[in-house]
Amino acid sequence: LDSSLVGSEMCIRDRYPTDDGWLSFSVEDLQGRFNLNALLAADTPPEAEGSDGAPEPSGAPQQAGSGRTVAQNRFLRLVRSVGETPMSEAEAVALLEAVQDWLDADLLETGFGGAEQAYYAQLEVPYRPADGPLRDASELRLIKGVSAELYSQLRPLVTVWPVDGSAISVSAAAAEILQAMHHDPENPTEPLGAVEAEAMVTALQEGEIATLDELLRRPEWGPEPLPETGLVNRGQVFRVSAQTQVGRLRQGLTSVLWVNGDEIRILARNLTML
Repeated sequence: LDSSLVGSEMCIRDRYPTDDGWLSFSVEDLQGRFNLNALLAADTPPEAEGSDGAPEPSGAPQQAGSGRTVAQNRFLRLVRSVGETPMSEAEAVALLEAVQDWLDADLLETGFGGAEQAYYAQLEVPYRPADGPLRDASELRLIKGVSAELYSQLRPLVTVWPVDGSAISVSAAAAEILQAMHHDPENPTEPLGAVEAEAMVTALQEGEIATLDELLRRPEWGPEPLPETGLVNRGQVFRVSAQTQVGRLRQGLTSVLWVNGDEIRILARNLTML
């Protein structure tokens, strides 16, 4: 693991003085968050994974919930990890179904909790679902079942970058993301305990966990190592936030960058007057 990126942010928050003001900035590995756009990606259901993360041969026994993908079960565990009164499994499944319908291109409602155009059209202020990838995490607030309170809890834990889905950067994962990574074939929607997740965050920050393999074999996961599916040491998508003040003029610039070795690509950029 890259020790410079341990924790949800590589924080450089102090104000650096300039001739006529100051400059501050921070860098965040966005793949330390859960990517909402991964919910429709085709991946291996957790219950069909072998001990090395590879699919078992066809015909292998499947446990309850095996029809969901790795990302979908992680989302269920994530929403059951936030808030003082976490969601029940049924509530979490209904929310997942609504998010899936917002993302997919068809008009068929998913399960009992899904919502398509007919639902959003009868609201007091009607609008249409995106029927495509989320372009900003704030879109989550428009989806059936996402209250203002739930959105505020999920906002620092979710992202939409990259749009085509991504692996989770474990070196930058918050405790709730580690809870969502939990893997129990007997109970696929049950998150890891908060105490265990916090213990691993501390171990990451203090350098006790030095490799991805060491994280996967931590005793907090239980007797079996955590499958490696959809996990990486660190990500390739970063958010760089900068603020500067010159005289009475104050500006902020936020950029989402894709980094691959020496290659850097700007995915999004937003300049604001503060």
